[in-house]
Amino acid sequence: MITITTQIELDNILSSIYWGDAFIKEAHLFSPSYIVDGGGIVAYDFYPNASILVCTSETKCQGIEFILTEIDNFNLAFGADLSPRGLFFKTYVEFSFHECDKVMRAKQFAYRFLSGCCCEDKSMYLTP
Repeated sequence: MITITTQIELDNILSSIYWGDAFIKEAHLFSPSYIVDGGGIVAYDFYPNASILVCTSETKCQGIEFILTEIDNFNLAFGADLSPRGLFFKTYVEFSFHECDKVMRAKQFAYRFLSGCCCEDKSMYLTP
């Protein structure tokens, strides 16, 4: 996993992908909070994390997974062409897959390439 630490790194990864035929295959939102036996919630005030798998035909079944950590704003629209943009700030990153005012805001933004995940009709995050 490669963590983005500057605006230049964010611009470089987004510009390196051909978005013309890209699509979101899967998204997984995960909260670190949970309920303990006998009542009570652990980490009730923690923000969730998200993993979003994007596929494109030019990568030969390889996908790119975007990992957003500690999200305080999550917005994901479907049915439109992907045209991502992002802004890197000192303490957070704003990111959107579409040219709109609605962004995802996260404390950390990372990515990794995954092989073979875009050539099958099965979930990467859910097990049968």
